[in-house]
Amino acid sequence: MKLQDLKRGMRCTTRDEDVFIVGSVIIDNAYENCIAYLTVSKNSNIGFNNMNEDLTGGDSNNDIVRVEDITMDGYKTIWEREEPKYYLRLPNHDKDASLNYLNADRTSGLFYIENNVTCITLKTQFTQEEIDKLPNQDFIQSLEKEEVEWN
Repeated sequence: MKLQDLKRGMRCTTRDEDVFIVGSVIIDNAYENCIAYLTVSKNSNIGFNNMNEDLTGGDSNNDIVRVEDITMDGYKTIWEREEPKYYLRLPNHDKDASLNYLNADRTSGLFYIENNVTCITLKTQFTQEEIDKLPNQDFIQSLEKEEVEWN
């Protein structure tokens, strides 16, 4: 999705979870690309000076990560930023061994070292934002990040 694709009434969510409703989009190369908006978030005003064509702002926290459009049934997501995902594995272990990866149990909240197969109850792929929010950051930072390859 590009800046010019945003329309009045669309709801946007930023990387730091601010939410706003698009009022209008102003594309002016002589000055600044910007969005006029109505804030409906937990924080006060958020500014979008120099909004880039790819919906990134000057500060990565202001990057738009989700766009929703209004329908008869409420807002529906029409675009979401693709974030790279990573496996976290024990360092200095055989890369081909299967039991070296961090697993987060979605139901209990516990963590395990196991294989890298994601299922309904186990999460093995994490975005950088999710990695930064994991508990025990000393241990997390000791793990090696391995980018998930999409086929």
